[in-house]
This record gives sequence, C-alpha cells and structure tokens, in this order.
Amino acid sequence: MSRPDTGALMSPAGGGARGRQRRLAAVTIRVAVGCLGAAMIVLPAPELTGRAGALLPAGLVLVAASLAGPRSSNPLSCARASPCWPPRAC
Repeated sequence: MSRPDTGALMSPAGGGARGRQRRLAAVTIRVAVGCLGAAMIVLPAPELTGRAGALLPAGLVLVAASLAGPRSSNPLSCARASPCWPPRAC
C-alpha cells in the first residue's frame, strides 16, 4: 500500500494551522497595542489647552508609526535589536 507523502518538505511555508494561529496572535497583539496606545493619547486630550492640542495628532502619528514599524520574520519572537527580559525569554 502506498501512503501520501507527509514529510517536512511538503508542509506549507506558514506552518499550516500553527502558522495561521501565530499570525492571528500577532495581529491581535498589534490591534490591542494600537488601541491602548491611541487611548493613552486621546483620553487626556480634552484637558489640553492652547498649543498643547498639537500633541494629539503628533501622538497618534507616533502610535501609527510604531505599529507600522519593522517586523521580524516571526512576529512573536523578540527582534534582535530589542533587549528581552529575562534574557532567556527569547
């Protein structure tokens, strides 16, 4: 009897279901971070007076830039340039 090839070479590039779960986790984390970052900028905005109101768009631009920044090939792993604590966590 012949059996289908189930070797590692035939696995999808993203890792199949596991790859989709990792991508979903990464997207979920980015959405949560974006919402929290925007909330930290927008909620205190009504108390800003005068020229301090310019901080609102500047803060939102910084949140957007941090979310659109460079990503590693594995979104859940620590980037090489960023420090991880504890050191064995990465």
